[in-house]
Order: sequence, then structure tokens, then C-alpha cells
Amino acid sequence: MRKKNFKKIKDTTGIYVNQNTGTYYAEKRIKGTLFTKSFETLENAKRWHVYLKGANVEDVHLINETSCSTLKAFWQNMQTYHFPLLATSTKEVWIRRYKLLERLENLPMDQIAPSKITEWVQYWVNQFGSDVYQENG
Repeated sequence: MRKKNFKKIKDTTGIYVNQNTGTYYAEKRIKGTLFTKSFETLENAKRWHVYLKGANVEDVHLINETSCSTLKAFWQNMQTYHFPLLATSTKEVWIRRYKLLERLENLPMDQIAPSKITEWVQYWVNQFGSDVYQENG
């Protein structure tokens, strides 16, 4: 990192912005080892910096910039924090809709791409169009 191209971000530790490109540079020192990474957004740089705060040097290679919550974790948080505010009938609608999404619940949210949605829709089209489903009404 050439210091003359970077400007320190106010109220942050170890995060700089490149004045030419607008990218963010984060650095963190753990047990004498300096770890650095560049990011497109300030939020990602802050998240990486905070995540490294409690990491061991041995675990740093496991840290992935795209580590993201799964749909299941999002659903559990929604049930914990949002459901108490909803009417019973609205909760039932959400639960009924989520039953179809359970096939995607273990995917990280950033991996739910249009191709995954297309596969998911095709699966349910095949299920609902099957003879077994049609016979059961």
C-alpha cells in the first residue's frame, strides 16, 4: 500500500480509501502478522475487520469474504424478531410460503442466483405436475 494514494477513514481502525480508484483497503495485525484485503464497499471492509478481531492466526485462512447468512438463519431471525409483531393469519401465510423455500435454506444468501431459482421453480413445476400430485388432488 502506497500511503500517498490512501486516505484514512474517519472513526475506523485500519481502513483506508484509495483516492484514485475509490476502493477500500483494510489491514489488521494479529499476533504480529499483518493481514490485508481490498474491498469495493466500506461495509465489506468493516465487516472483514470486525470478523478478524477475535480470530486466531490459524483460522484466518478460513475466513471468506463472501461468507453470508443462509436462508435458514434469516428465517430463524425473522421468526424470532418479526413474527411476534404479526397477526396469526399473516404468520401462517409466511410459514406456508416458506415451506416451498426449504429446498434453498442451506444455501448462503449470496449463492441464491437466478440459475438456482430456475432450478427451484423447475423442481416444483415437476412436483405439482406429477401424476402422484394430481391424483392426490
